[in-house]
Amino acid sequence: MTTRYGSLFQIADVSAPAAAQRLERVQIGGSKAAEGYDEAWLQRLIASHPQALPIGEIEAYLEGAVPICLELATKAGPVDLLLVTPRGDIVVVECKLWRNPQARREVVGQ
Repeated sequence: MTTRYGSLFQIADVSAPAAAQRLERVQIGGSKAAEGYDEAWLQRLIASHPQALPIGEIEAYLEGAVPICLELATKAGPVDLLLVTPRGDIVVVECKLWRNPQARREVVGQ
């Protein structure tokens, strides 16, 4: 995958950088290859790997948040992903795919 910023690679073992794998772009939506890559998939991915979120860069005291639940029902609607920090602080994650047609209006309102 070539972007305007270069290619992305996954390095599983920093002591063996030659084993790096180039990541390929997955076109989400409309293609057979992208089946299953929806917002629910994104929620599960983040719940399985919360360290992928730059939470500590946004607020250092929220570092180390762990997932508690997906699709928490609230009066305002479901919370996509709820995390809690070791101190007991709550982190709410709203998952939206980049090409979500609601991205401009509804997502900003959420």
